[in-house]
Parts: sequence; C-alpha cells; structure tokens
Amino acid sequence: MAKKKQFRNYDQTLQVRLTKKQLDLLRKAAEAEDRPLSNWARHHLEKIANRVLKK
Repeated sequence: MAKKKQFRNYDQTLQVRLTKKQLDLLRKAAEAEDRPLSNWARHHLEKIANRVLKK
C-alpha cells in the first residue's frame, strides 16, 4: 500500500536574499533529491537549526 502524503499548513514565510549562483545551486540540490525547492530548503534548514541548538 502506498504511503499517504501528509500536508502541513504552512502559513509563515521566510525571505532570503541570494545571488543567482546560490539560487541555482540550491535548485540543483533540490532537484537531486526530487523535491520542490521550498520543501528542500525547509527540510535542510530545520535539520541545521536542530543540530545547532543541540550544541
């Protein structure tokens, strides 16, 4: 049986200024993981924040 997707209600935004080169790099990384850029960024930023706060 296929796993059911869970949808979260995201209602806050985070604006980040990037160079074109940085944005292209992030897009390529998201594509490599077959994720939308927003989903990829949220996932990795959360992982980093948790790691930083555990120090």
